[in-house]
Amino acid sequence: VRITRWLMNICCLVGVIASLYLKGAAAAYWLFPFMVVSFFLSEIRYAYLFNSTAVLLSLPVLIRDKEMGELLVILGALLMTSLIAYIFASWTRHQRELLSKMATIDHLTGVQNRRALTKKLRESVEMSGRTGEEISIILMDLDYFKQVNDQHGHTQGDQLLIHFCQLVSNNIRLTDRLYRYGGEEFILILRGYGLPQAMMVAEKLRRAVLDDEKLATHDVTVSSGVAVLRCGETEDQWLHRVDSALYQSKNNGRNQITPAEDDADYGDTKSALFSE
Repeated sequence: VRITRWLMNICCLVGVIASLYLKGAAAAYWLFPFMVVSFFLSEIRYAYLFNSTAVLLSLPVLIRDKEMGELLVILGALLMTSLIAYIFASWTRHQRELLSKMATIDHLTGVQNRRALTKKLRESVEMSGRTGEEISIILMDLDYFKQVNDQHGHTQGDQLLIHFCQLVSNNIRLTDRLYRYGGEEFILILRGYGLPQAMMVAEKLRRAVLDDEKLATHDVTVSSGVAVLRCGETEDQWLHRVDSALYQSKNNGRNQITPAEDDADYGDTKSALFSE
């Protein structure tokens, strides 16, 4: 798409300048729509590059065919057109970025939402299929969180969710991504991590929740399921396996981590991690 936009801008530029040199200054009016269109076809900085190039290339013809007063009027009008196009393009870009953020960010916790998660899971499956990179996910659920809402109100519950997300963010890599899956469920995507490393991260987060004074005050713990992406697996199958692992953690007493059942390469990592 970027190459196509550049080619379209170059073709328009060549067409406008060719018209000027063939038809004379009467064709200068084509500069105005070109300046507006360039802001829609290119990034703002490149649009200014194209516009400046167009003006510089057209100057010899304008100077030859126009008197100084008329030349200054044309140049002033071109400058005003470029400025207005810049303002409109900047505003449109800001609105587009704002809408994109609203569509992918959970408004309460500030982490990415389920829409963004769906897209990222699909991208992860495709990338792993091409490169063979290991990718794991951790599905976390806050235990007994409903009791917090019932006893202390939803405002306090919301504050705990925000605090939990901050706690997780402080204990993961910058390249890891946290998503709100729904309610008090969150998914962490770990690129480059197989199941043993992902289990270590899950255990680190479980202990961080246990040691956190604010969460401990409300008797909130975290149960997790962990699954590494298998070869040929779809994102729905991946999610189903990690959801089953989380269900097993909840069913076995909560405040624990369970790997997906068919991740056989997990080996003895669990016993090594939880021997204490």
